[in-house]
Amino acid sequence: MNKILYTNKHKAGIKCDERFDVDLDFLTKKEFELFKNIAQAVRANIEIFGFSKEYQEHFAAKPVLKSQFELEHISIFARFSKRVISFTRGRARIRYRGKTKSVQRLPNHCTIHNATNFTIYPQ
Repeated sequence: MNKILYTNKHKAGIKCDERFDVDLDFLTKKEFELFKNIAQAVRANIEIFGFSKEYQEHFAAKPVLKSQFELEHISIFARFSKRVISFTRGRARIRYRGKTKSVQRLPNHCTIHNATNFTIYPQ
């Protein structure tokens, strides 16, 4: 299912999956552009390539960042939540994880366009 999110700060609307936990007005311009790319890729992967099962498995396993000690394999839908953004701004880097059916690639060599989860590495 899709929902449409509007933002006053960036003067835009984005059609994205309803599982995304995001406040668009909280994001910087760079984070907003990254969210647009990921939201579009997730919609394409679900609608065109049929990845809905992979996304749902990761969303069911770890839908949110629960503590600062569980930083691995968090669902991509929690990537832009206030808690993750506040924790990672300037203090951590993100490594995306996932697999693709269209390109032969190992799960640890993932681009944002086929990511189903991510890991946070504090600096």
